[in-house]
Amino acid sequence: MTILKLLQRINKANQLIVDEKTGDPAQFAQKLGVSRSQLYNILDQFKDFGAPMKYNKKDKTYFYHKPFSLDLKYSLKATTENEEIEIFAGFFQNPILLDGTLFYLHYQKQSSARFWD
Repeated sequence: MTILKLLQRINKANQLIVDEKTGDPAQFAQKLGVSRSQLYNILDQFKDFGAPMKYNKKDKTYFYHKPFSLDLKYSLKATTENEEIEIFAGFFQNPILLDGTLFYLHYQKQSSARFWD
């Protein structure tokens, strides 16, 4: 799964919780296009974010029982290999695969100044 798709799922899950329209866990998972076990992994991530989330058995929905705001921001810029070579002074490293997502490693020569001084 790409990072962008994961962020979109987290945003969608958050909005369904805010609107209290998740449905039961099976319905919630279906709305997000994931399995129930993947849904529980996503909900665990929300708990890691500090989300005060509960499940209402009567209304069959997840909800925030205290004020909570999740604001995900991300920026994406696609560049060509030639642009990368120009930006990084001719050094270009092939992508590596981490957790199903491609990451590019770049090297930039740093000045002799120390960053921690």
